[in-house]
Amino acid sequence: MIPLTPTEDIRAARHQLAAKFNNDLDRIVADLRRQQTESSAEFITLPGRPLKCMTNKPLPGSGETAVLNLGNQSSPPGDR
Repeated sequence: MIPLTPTEDIRAARHQLAAKFNNDLDRIVADLRRQQTESSAEFITLPGRPLKCMTNKPLPGSGETAVLNLGNQSSPPGDR
């Protein structure tokens, strides 16, 4: 049997885990949390990052139009 690359190995494990829980993400997360509480390992929980407000406002300076002056440039060799 040909050994799997690390990427293929990770994908195989991911597909196995998903199949075990019928592709139900809530059940997968619940099982991982159960394993975490039953484990004697120490886990660190980082605080969440604040959400940045997303708006449709233009970026500063983007209201100006730019003119691209190509002058008398010839076309690329493939176009000749």
